[in-house]
Parts: sequence; C-alpha cells; structure tokens
Amino acid sequence: MAGIPILTYHSLNIAGNDYLGNDHVALREDLHLLTALGWRIVPLAWLADHLLAPVRPWPEKCVAITFDDGTNFDFEDLEHPTAGMQRSMLNILRDFRAANPAAQALLHATSFVIASPEARTTMDRACVLGRDWMSDRWWASAISSGLMHIGNHSWDHCHDSLAEIAQREQRKGTFAGVDNFADAEAQIRRAADYIRRLAPNPGAEMFAFPYGTASPYLLDEYLPQQADSAAPVVRAAFSTEPENVHAATNRWWIPRYVCGHHWKSPAELEAILLDAGSNRKVFAMPEHDKSEAARLSELLLANPADLDAHNALERMHAPQSFGRWMQVNCRIDPRDDIFRFFANHEIAKNPIREYLSDGWRTLSELMLILEAVDRPLLKTGSVLEFAAGFGRFTRHLAKVLPGRVTCADVMPGSPAFLREQFGVGAFESEHEPEQVVFPAQYDLVFVLSMFTHLPPHMWSPWLKALRRAVKPGGLLVFSVHNEEVAGEIGVSFGDDGTHFIASSESPSIDAQTYGTTFTTRRFVTDRVRETCGVDVLHYQSQGFWFGQDGVVVRVD
Repeated sequence: MAGIPILTYHSLNIAGNDYLGNDHVALREDLHLLTALGWRIVPLAWLADHLLAPVRPWPEKCVAITFDDGTNFDFEDLEHPTAGMQRSMLNILRDFRAANPAAQALLHATSFVIASPEARTTMDRACVLGRDWMSDRWWASAISSGLMHIGNHSWDHCHDSLAEIAQREQRKGTFAGVDNFADAEAQIRRAADYIRRLAPNPGAEMFAFPYGTASPYLLDEYLPQQADSAAPVVRAAFSTEPENVHAATNRWWIPRYVCGHHWKSPAELEAILLDAGSNRKVFAMPEHDKSEAARLSELLLANPADLDAHNALERMHAPQSFGRWMQVNCRIDPRDDIFRFFANHEIAKNPIREYLSDGWRTLSELMLILEAVDRPLLKTGSVLEFAAGFGRFTRHLAKVLPGRVTCADVMPGSPAFLREQFGVGAFESEHEPEQVVFPAQYDLVFVLSMFTHLPPHMWSPWLKALRRAVKPGGLLVFSVHNEEVAGEIGVSFGDDGTHFIASSESPSIDAQTYGTTFTTRRFVTDRVRETCGVDVLHYQSQGFWFGQDGVVVRVD
C-alpha cells in the first residue's frame, strides 16, 4: 500500500530568499514539483476522513500541506526586515491556482495556530520582532478563501518565552509534560473552543503537537477518551515523525515531514515522494543513484577526510551515509576548525566518524554531569549552546531537545549553518563580552571548551556576560583544563594559577585572544565566586574528554 506524505512548512522560516533558507520559496517550488510529478494535493480534513473510515483501495499519490505556528506570514504579504517583501503562504496558493486553473482541484492547506492571545503577544515580542505578526484577525478571512483551514496547535505551545504556561510543573519547551487531564483540557480543549468561537472550521478538530512531542497519557488515554465522549474536540492529531500516512496509521500520532529538516531541496522532496509512491521505507535509494553512491564511497575509502564525498552521500541519504545509522543530520561544514583538527591529527584514522562520534560523547558527558545535580537534560526547558562552532555537538543536542536549543558563535557563517541544518535558533556572538546581546534567558547555558582558550584576564568579563543569559535558578555549565593533567604534560602555573599559550586548534581566531589556557581549580572557583556571587555547585574532574573538568554554577 502506498503512503500519503504530509508536508509541513513554517512561514517564519525566512533566513534568505533561497529554497533552503525560506519556506515561502520552498512552498512555491514544491507546488509545481508536486503537480509535475502527478501528485494530488488534498485537504488535511479529507485525509483525516479517509483515515477514520479507511476506503478501499487506499488513495494513491495524494499529499497534504500544513503550516505550523500560525504567524501572519501565513495569510498576508509582509516586509521582512532582512529578506524583504514576502508573499504569504495563502497568496502563494492563490498565485498557483491563478496560473494553473486546471490543476490541483482540491488545493488546500491547514495552518496550525497557537490560541492564547496573551501567549501570542509575548511570543511575538520574544521571537517575531514585536510587530504583531501572531494575531488572530486573519483566521476567519483565511477560511473564507476556500484554500485554508485553521487548526489547533495548543493553547500556549508550552513556550519557553512565557512567564507562565498551562502546565502544572511549568515544563516549558516540550509538550511531553502535558500528561494529565487538567493540563490536557487547558492546552487542547481550551484552544479548540477559542478557535471554534473565533473561526469555526473543520480544521479546529485537527491538533498538531507542539515540538512534535506527546506524553503516553495524551496518546493512550486523553485523546481516545475525548473522541468517545459527548463533547469531542479532536478528530486527529499530528506529530513531526518523518513517515507516510497509511490506513493503519494511529490517528493520534499521524506523521508529517518538515521542510528544512526532513527535506532541504526539491531533489530530497522528490525522494520522499518516490518512497511514498512505491511504499518503500524513507531513505531507500533510487537505482540510478546507487552507482554514484558507490563511487563516492570509494573516494572516502581513499581519503577518509573527503568532506565533498561525505556530504554528497549525506544529501543522497545513501546506505553508506553516517546519517542512516546515527539518525542525525551528519553534514559537516568545510569551514569547521574542529573537523580540520580531527582531519589533521596524527592518530585520526577516520576523522569524519571520530568527529561525529565525539559530539555524541559530549552529549552523554553533559547528561551525566546534569544528573549529578538532579537536573536531567531531557527535562530542561531551554538551552543556549554558546561557542557552538559548526555543530559538532549541536546536531546531537537538537535531536534530543527539539525546539529547545539556541546556539551562538562568533565564526562567520556558523549561525546560518546551524539554523539551516539542525533547525535550532542561532545568533552571531561578539568578540567582546559586553557587546553580546542575548535574545532570551535560558534554563541551561552550556559552554564547552571556550574558557580553555580565553586569556585569564577575559574570564571575569565572559562569566559576567554569560551569567546574564541564565534564567534565575538556571545553570551555567562550562569546561576547563584539568589541573592534574596539565601538570602531567609539563605545564607550570604562575602565581595567579594560570598558564596561557598563544596557540590553539582554531586558526580562524587570533591566538592572542583565543589560545590555550591552563588553570588551577582554585583559580576557577575564585573567578566564579567573584563574578557570579555564588560557589561552584558541582565540579566534575575530567567530566569532558580526557583532560577537561566540568563546572556547574547555579545562577540565582
């Protein structure tokens, strides 16, 4: 049985005006691709009807379209501050219909919106430049167009920019904490009632899980039970698992593909459609690509550091790709100094594998350190990875904390790469700590191997700056060189407990401002007390790699 893919776009994803960085551009191109390949676009409610009362035979070559988060870019043309005027998602549908009147008779999309007016106002200020671009004044008009429904994306998205959310433990940045009747009613039924009152339409009975996460309680108890009650509000619920819809799909966990995450080009979308049309598993390769994948694999065998061959295999989702078994985006930016460090190291046998697995190791090390202070990583509402580079660790963190990760780095091109490849928030840092503007505060600020490079006189300014980014009660975690290991390799400390060498593995930054720094534990704890006004909460000897200690500071 062939499958039905659901394609999801975010109208606020505007990092430029090309396919990869702009979901408006992607939607426009994808409409033509779908039509050229003979795929029929159907309303999401139509798909739900077929899933609830499966027809025989199951529909073939059908696809549904959804938009998430419900910004005004879904409905009206708006001037973006950096990318210029943007044609709205609805107007892109209208343009396609006007240019192709005989095509796509059922052309339609569902916009999943956040219901709470207060939450949208706060999120607009925190995430959308404060221009009132998350309003509800357009919902009814969008429905009247005949091309769009308004769906339920929860009451407040459990968003980490909100002071208070409709969840008893205030677990922000995930929907997995909605695991009881009161929270479910507040997030799902309340939102549905608001949407139906303001903009009654069949889409109000469709629910999309924020962050693509859900608790077993919602899937196994609340949603099935409300469907059988006298007052049901949800007919079908949607995840962001990258699979196709079949007649046997669980109606409370319907998969969707997300533009920019599960496909990043027309060719990758075509591969998804090929998989759906032939009922092959996602990532199965077309026959004509197998010889090219074999050629690229031979290149990698000859040169294990060949990033061109590696990235080409990743783009193809080839069986030989690392992404197939690591289940993360394994593309590596050629500007990555850390990868070049691995590639040029005398003991590196397979630098690509060692680079990728090293990020995996950092994830496990951070999880262990946070467990030691009873602050599990997976329960952390929001994380800032500072000095993230080009994603050695980010790719693994983003997978376990979808929608909860923000990154920063001073390297040109790093924020754009991190946003485009791993779907995280990202901003450009500064060389001077006083000039860094943090877009928000975070439950956890993680800084790996930055203080191991900073000249000692810059520690206090940077600790003060990073402290500003931590929410009250949150944690700052950073790494430093282990004092004993430094002694074993012949490092002698000065009277202040430091030893600085103007050299590092990063040739892209001036060695006088980013070298190699060894410190005593006393120096570290004194700087924390001096700048943060508290003692170190936890000091994990050799917590990271072989020779770096993990330092945990609670910011009150």
